[in-house]
Amino acid sequence: MTILICGASGLVGRDLCDLFDRENINYYGTYHSCNDETFCERENMFRVDFTNPSEVADFFSNHKQELTVCIFLVVQRLVDVCENDWNAIMRVNINAVDMTSSLCARYGIYFIHLSTDYVFDGSSSPYFPDSTPNPLQNYGISKYISELRVQANYNNNPNYCIIRTPVLYSMNTNSILYDNAVTVLAKNVMDLRTHIVKNEDDHHIRRPVYIPDLCLFIRAIALLSINYLSEEYKFSGVYHYYHPDNCFTKYQMTVKIANCLGLPHLHIIPFKPDYTEERLGMAKRPYDTNLKDTQYNISSFSSSEFDETIECGFSRFKHPRLGTTESSYFLMFDLDGTLVHTSYAHYRSYLHVFRNRNLNFMTYQEWNRFINYKNIHTYLENIACELANHDIIETQNILSDLRNEKLEAFRIYALTYVIPTKNCHEILDFIEKNPDTVNAVVVTNSSKATIDVICEIVPILNKIKNWCFRETYTNPKPHPESYDLALKRYYNNEQYIIGFENTNIGYESLKHSAKIIYLYVDNDDEYSKTDKWYYKKDAYIFDDYKQVVSLS
Repeated sequence: MTILICGASGLVGRDLCDLFDRENINYYGTYHSCNDETFCERENMFRVDFTNPSEVADFFSNHKQELTVCIFLVVQRLVDVCENDWNAIMRVNINAVDMTSSLCARYGIYFIHLSTDYVFDGSSSPYFPDSTPNPLQNYGISKYISELRVQANYNNNPNYCIIRTPVLYSMNTNSILYDNAVTVLAKNVMDLRTHIVKNEDDHHIRRPVYIPDLCLFIRAIALLSINYLSEEYKFSGVYHYYHPDNCFTKYQMTVKIANCLGLPHLHIIPFKPDYTEERLGMAKRPYDTNLKDTQYNISSFSSSEFDETIECGFSRFKHPRLGTTESSYFLMFDLDGTLVHTSYAHYRSYLHVFRNRNLNFMTYQEWNRFINYKNIHTYLENIACELANHDIIETQNILSDLRNEKLEAFRIYALTYVIPTKNCHEILDFIEKNPDTVNAVVVTNSSKATIDVICEIVPILNKIKNWCFRETYTNPKPHPESYDLALKRYYNNEQYIIGFENTNIGYESLKHSAKIIYLYVDNDDEYSKTDKWYYKKDAYIFDDYKQVVSLS
């Protein structure tokens, strides 16, 4: 007997897989995309695109004899995304559910479908399973239609269960600050640029459910369907799973997260309904979809306290603020764009070299995007390879020439365009004054010769004695080798490992070595204003080192 988890790599699926693993429950999982290769390459994981009917049909045809329960978690859950593309949302939230539940009904497989409180308009709560749905937006409409499809496919057969839940959150995610609608609230709290005022909804009521609690409920239903032959013991039809006590606005949850992290929140302003959904560019939200259910005893299931789960989940970001000496710190800094503004100097240098060779080069806007996501060394190698007609020896010669020419140009442009990032002397002074408790290293993709030029122009950088530069490791960022090397060479068992970066490739390199990360944002960079990639990272955001050091 095997349980199938459709959407095992998703927000609920990961926690459910972990629960089944701990309890040795036999299951298969499916995924369409997956950020964790180790997870998705396991023998019980299968890649299935549930918007492809033939692919789904083939999978069930091949495994129908093994499957006893199907838990369907595949969903487009981003409400505002759903509002903008009905055809796309229909393929996932309606057609995929229809197809899968139809196959399960045909093969006698018990079907558990996860639905939402957004099938209600929130105007007359509480809502029970037999309350009349009235969704306000495409997301709720699609989920309600999916419920009707499941019920139609099973007709009078009670071999299915629909579970409606309110907003869900988990700490078992690839990104706490991006993956779910509760913990994402922390991105405004962990943005230390308190001069930027942010608004947060203090009107609509949310009743968050901790996903591990929901998983225990799903497990109980799945095992009941397997272990009891009598239909009266099965969960059949529509049920509501909810936390009996949680009741917060998004602003109130934001304040709780801020208090947990010990961070200010006065720059986050509560707003009331005078800001309409249309002005905010969002789909309509129900005021309060308070779910209730009398078909079972909710108190017999786990209901984790919101404050406790938040405290646990955000504990890895917590540390005594820099500027204090009560703890020891190992600080790892990127150089370019993090301690010194060098982007335009590098750009002008490469532009100079390429023009001298009558070669086209990217615009400055393209350059800023490129260095955020890709490595310039690979780019140069490809150019050299083309110029050398793929001759290996000549490629290396041209590559060496390009680098030497760029360095000579950089010596000139750096005099005008290389300056320290805002108040970086604050962190450098802190390092210099506390040698017994603060250990630091600069980890950069720049060459030693380039570093020497920069340090001549910005001599305060010499306050950091330890450096890992391009010649000291093989694989440049985003490969983690450079930061791994810094740890091996210079880490001395300090209590907190904290990293500072300013690009996506830098973050991807650093995240393997430091759980506490600060991302420097250049407010004068137009690219940073349009592509706010940093909001998707589990990191503090700042634009002035006073924001980092003065939070003691």
